[in-house]
Amino acid sequence: MKMKSLPMKMKSLPMKMKSLQMKMKSLPMKMRPLLMKMKSLLMKMKSLPMKMKSLPMKMKSLLMKMQSLPMKMKSLPMNMKSLMMKMKFLMMKMKSLLMKMKSLLMKMKSLLMN
Repeated sequence: MKMKSLPMKMKSLPMKMKSLQMKMKSLPMKMRPLLMKMKSLLMKMKSLPMKMKSLPMKMKSLLMKMQSLPMKMKSLPMNMKSLMMKMKFLMMKMKSLLMKMKSLLMKMKSLLMN
């Protein structure tokens, strides 16, 4: 029985070989993206110790900023009040300038009339 099926297997062998050959040819193309991903991952892993080293300093800096936040929040109303006062002062100046401009326009008008 085995001997009878052998010629059939032998007949299909070239096709199987060709298919295998095609798969092997396409393998490098399929491997390229994988190699690129592995390379990228390796680079990230290499940089990880440096990032880990700087982490405590970053944490400390963040903690310092968080500790200074209540003081900044405390001074915020005063800063706002100061800003409002400055704005009021500027508004007064603008009003004064507008009045002067109005006065100048009136004088110009009277000069033009004469």
